[in-house]
Amino acid sequence: MYCLPGLLIAIFLHASLSGAQWTSVRIVPLDVVLAAAGQSQHFLVLARTPGGLEEDVTSQSTVISSAPDIVSVDVTRGLLTARKRGKSEIRMRLGKLRSSTVVEVGDRPFEVPVQFSPDVISILTTKGCNNSGCHGSPAGQNGFKLSLFG
Repeated sequence: MYCLPGLLIAIFLHASLSGAQWTSVRIVPLDVVLAAAGQSQHFLVLARTPGGLEEDVTSQSTVISSAPDIVSVDVTRGLLTARKRGKSEIRMRLGKLRSSTVVEVGDRPFEVPVQFSPDVISILTTKGCNNSGCHGSPAGQNGFKLSLFG
């Protein structure tokens, strides 16, 4: 009785690795939006078996970008990398099955500028760090002094 589950797993793996007939295929995630050039997103190609199970078939698939100057595809790593602003259709093929998704690359800045006032002071005030019982006391605390109430 103990060997039966192992036997079933071996039979399932053998059927899976022998090239099961897939009924559909899809790329996940769908409709990717990357904020700026240089950003990347991992992806998978999933194939559905007649029994309704999904398998990762990324390494067996052909995946290309309609605009490689906008989004490049690295199938071995399962990675989409933004090159410049624009849109690209990512097309996938596994035998006779096909699927696609769209990747949009924006031009948002990588860094958001942070200003001490109001960004940092508001956090210190909310947490009570710059009141008289903490770093806002005349002596400060642990070698760090803040002006009272920012």
